[in-house]
Amino acid sequence: MNYNENEVKKYFCHDYIFHNIYFVLINTEVNKEYLKTVPHREFFDMSIIYKVLIDRTEEGIASYVLTNEHLNVLGLIEQNLYDRAKTNTFNLFAPYFAKVQNKIIDTLKSKTFEAGDLEKVEIEREIERLEKEACDSIVYCISNADFIYGATYILNVDIMDCIAEIFNDDFYISPSSVHECVLIPAGKLDNLSIVLDTLSFSNRELVASKEILSNNIYKYDRESRSITVAVTGDKNALTA
Repeated sequence: MNYNENEVKKYFCHDYIFHNIYFVLINTEVNKEYLKTVPHREFFDMSIIYKVLIDRTEEGIASYVLTNEHLNVLGLIEQNLYDRAKTNTFNLFAPYFAKVQNKIIDTLKSKTFEAGDLEKVEIEREIERLEKEACDSIVYCISNADFIYGATYILNVDIMDCIAEIFNDDFYISPSSVHECVLIPAGKLDNLSIVLDTLSFSNRELVASKEILSNNIYKYDRESRSITVAVTGDKNALTA
């Protein structure tokens, strides 16, 4: 993505920022030094930071992070950013909610267009297996349709309410990365420690350190419309 000088200036103007600012969630401990340079607010062991959308194509998203220096130049405070981003974020990025298996199925289906005949057969078999597995699954994924910093959707109380209504239950939230969270209806989960162990292993072995969101398991209470910590993970396991 190439931009001329006038375009670059436009992206840093107050009006442009006002209409294109959104927030994302990152882990506070992992990013403690970085957070000294950007406006943010804490949410449990996570922090909300602010980005400005520049462009969106099939190749991905172009954006930049608002820094303390930007705020000084613009004469804004963090509360200004939060108030506007709270509205923009969920207008700019549509929600994605599905069983975990269905998310994998969607990815596999997109691969069939470029697959050879033999590979296509293997993909179709895997899709069939996942479709059967999904019938009894209680594990769901929440993200945005771009799957980029989609874990922010746990901050959308209206969406959380809708999910609680679908489940007809409270639910646990496992922050699998900055890009998505895993949701499990509370009444259908027998052993919460297994979820915590799975999250800890994933953060330790599978997720890049900068994409780790939390080692804690949270719970959404539909009556109070709020999130609380259900189980606390090992903070020392987080590495920068």
